[in-house]
Amino acid sequence: MDEKLKPILEENQILKQKVDKLEKKVELLEREKKSNNIIIHGLPEEDYSKETLEIRKSLQPKLIEERQKGNLVYIKYDKLIVKENSRPIDKRKREKSTSPQAELIQLR
Repeated sequence: MDEKLKPILEENQILKQKVDKLEKKVELLEREKKSNNIIIHGLPEEDYSKETLEIRKSLQPKLIEERQKGNLVYIKYDKLIVKENSRPIDKRKREKSTSPQAELIQLR
C-alpha cells in the first residue's frame, strides 16, 4: 500500500509547490497593477484651458499681496477669492500664572 501512495504523495508535494509559486506570482501582479493606478493630487493645471492658465498666472501677484496683508486668499478656477482674516494675527496666549510660593517671596 505504501508503494502505491509514495508516488502520489511526491506528485502532491510538487503540485503544492507549483500552486505556491503561482499564488506568489498572482500577488505580485496584483501589487504591480495597483502601483500603476496611482493618482497624483495637486496638479489641477492640466485640466484648465490656456486662457484660464494665463488668468491664473496673472492673479498670482495679487494673491501674494493679499496673503501678506493677512487675508485668507485662494484662486478658484479663474477668480481670486479673498476672505477677511477674522482671527487676530497674534495668537492668544495664556496669562502667566504664578505659584503661591512665588507670591510669598515677592511680598517679602
